Amino acid sequence: MRISLLLLTAFLLMIPSHGRCAEQGRPVLVCAVGTPGAPFHTPDHGSRYGWKGLFIDILDRVMVQELGMGLAFESYPWKRAQKQVEDGNADFLISVPTRERLLYSIASDEPLLKMDLHVYAYAGHPRLDEIRKIGTPMDIIRLDLTPVTNEGNGWHKENIDSLGIKTLYVPNDENLVQFLAKRRADIMIDAPISMNRLIRQYGLTADIVQTDVRFGPVNFHLLMSRKSRHAGLMPKINAAIGKLMADGTLEKLALEYARLNCPRQPGLRHAAPVAGDPGDRGNWQPAADQGALTPCSGAESMPEPAGERPGRSPHAARTTSKMGELSWNSIS
Repeated sequence: MRISLLLLTAFLLMIPSHGRCAEQGRPVLVCAVGTPGAPFHTPDHGSRYGWKGLFIDILDRVMVQELGMGLAFESYPWKRAQKQVEDGNADFLISVPTRERLLYSIASDEPLLKMDLHVYAYAGHPRLDEIRKIGTPMDIIRLDLTPVTNEGNGWHKENIDSLGIKTLYVPNDENLVQFLAKRRADIMIDAPISMNRLIRQYGLTADIVQTDVRFGPVNFHLLMSRKSRHAGLMPKINAAIGKLMADGTLEKLALEYARLNCPRQPGLRHAAPVAGDPGDRGNWQPAADQGALTPCSGAESMPEPAGERPGRSPHAARTTSKMGELSWNSIS
């Protein structure tokens, strides 16, 4: 009997701790995250959750500090992370509430993060003045511009590529900034909060110009599994997110990951779909500032160098892509 009890105890100790277990009388919710991607979530074994980044800080503020809940993170390849939430093996994830995801999840009423996508060009582009005046994707066609993006950019595929705009694809964001800097494409459309970090990291601030033309915003929501035993907490979660959005806390958290010397610029030229779904393909029009995160303006963060540069290299990237997500896994 004693041996059996010892074996049972050993077995129970081998079972991994799961977020559905109570922690000191409070619910602990499991967030499924995809492949690590700065500045959103990266491993940090010395931190409280074993992760650090923007999404980690936002969730800690909402779930732990505001609501007194427990929080745990489990990392998987992105498709599997979504499957974990779909099957109820993880409680929630942060992503864009596409129609497919809403079949198995409940989206928060308000986004945890509103993020604009800016148009970037290589410095010295002969049509830079016209690029700065882009108002809709149709202007990209009219100007005969070739964008480049990473292979997993679902937003670009849905909103740009689908309109017949020939797009070049590279494997990841690191290749993306270097590809544009070498003038192998005309523009890229991406998020300053992640892209500017790479531009600075690779020393390309004199080679790439961030314009004030914006698309989006892309809204990242908390997506609670319909099979989670904690789905009933969504009204409280929605109230907390709404409060922190209204008082500016969520925007301040996001701005900590942007350049501190690049204040938000009100009234930037903003191209956006009429409908609110980031996956919408039709009826684009210029829009006013919608309060989304825009950490740097082009003139302040990436000035053009004086003088002309050598001519651009021939296009060299693949023009086909696979369906999926941006390298930081959460955009569409």
